[in-house]
Amino acid sequence: MAGVALSREAFHGLQDLRREKVELPQRGGYVFVREMCADEILDFADRMKSDQRTATTWLMVRSIVDESGNRMFSDDESDMLSTSLNREEFMDIQARLLSLNGLGEETEKK
Repeated sequence: MAGVALSREAFHGLQDLRREKVELPQRGGYVFVREMCADEILDFADRMKSDQRTATTWLMVRSIVDESGNRMFSDDESDMLSTSLNREEFMDIQARLLSLNGLGEETEKK
């Protein structure tokens, strides 16, 4: 295994989070979704225990980003986003987010 022993300083500041494109053909374009950091994964897990509906929309507003990786929606826009997506768009974005973050059925089967 190549590399060097990491120092404490290597953990200061968030590293670049992976992004993936999700096509939304009915809207004539696409969005990017990004992977979650460890804190968000833990928060999402806690939210799923109490309310799956709001946990999923929370995940989406936190993870839909522009080409530079900047969030497109604030936490306050969760309701707006959830009422503006159709079923197919919702399912496509959700599936990509769960896959990107190693969550969902694929992970449970491993």
